[in-house]
Amino acid sequence: MSDERSCLSPCTLRVLQAALESGDCCSKALASRLGMSVAAIDQHFSRAMRVLSADSRSAALIKAVTGGHVPGYRLTITSRRASALRPRRSGESDIRP
Repeated sequence: MSDERSCLSPCTLRVLQAALESGDCCSKALASRLGMSVAAIDQHFSRAMRVLSADSRSAALIKAVTGGHVPGYRLTITSRRASALRPRRSGESDIRP
C-alpha cells in the first residue's frame, strides 16, 4: 500500500492548513486567501477527501490532523458531541490525560 503522505501534494496540504488556520472550509474564502481559483480549492479538497477516505471536508481535516499530515495541530475533544481542532502549543505533547 502506498504512503498517504506521498499522495497529498504540498499544495493540497497548504489548502488544508489554510482551512484549519481560518476555521473555514469555504472554497471562495480559501481561494481569496491563497490567491487560487475556487475550482483549484475544490480539486485539492476532493483529492484530500479521496486519499484520506473522508466523506466531507471537515472529516478530511480531522483525518489530516490525526494522521499527522498537518504538523502543529491536534484534535481535542471538548465534549461528547463536539470536537475542536486547535494549534498545538509549544512543549505540548500529543497525548492528553
